[in-house]
Order: sequence, then structure tokens, then C-alpha cells
Amino acid sequence: MQRNSSSGSSGGRRRDTERGLEASMLQLFDLHDQNSSKLREQTEKAKKEALRVAIRVSDLLVDRVDGGVQQCFAI
Repeated sequence: MQRNSSSGSSGGRRRDTERGLEASMLQLFDLHDQNSSKLREQTEKAKKEALRVAIRVSDLLVDRVDGGVQQCFAI
């Protein structure tokens, strides 16, 4: 009879362990999703900033070339 009692207790511990592992896995998945979302947001911000800077550089280059062309015709 003790054998059954002991194996029943062991089975309960196994189920508790499995629940704990399942909860841990779910927590890891949630953490991964949160980190992925943050990284995605940071990437989007960086892309927008890079585009803004590229447009600014392009505008400055056009202004410089336009100024050079005007000087060529002014002389």
C-alpha cells in the first residue's frame, strides 16, 4: 500500500513539475514576444531617422550643386 501511495505522490510531483515547466515556457515566450516588439519598434525608429537624414543630405547636396551652377553662369 505504501508503494501506491508513494507512486501517487511522485505522479503529483511530476504534474506539478510539468505545470511549472509549462508556466516557465509560457513566460519565456511572452518575454521573447515583448523583446521582439521592442526591437521591431527600435528598428522602425532607426529606419525613419536614417531616411530623414538621407533626405537632409540629399537636399544639402542639391543646394550645393545649384549654387555651383549659378556661379558658373554668373561669371
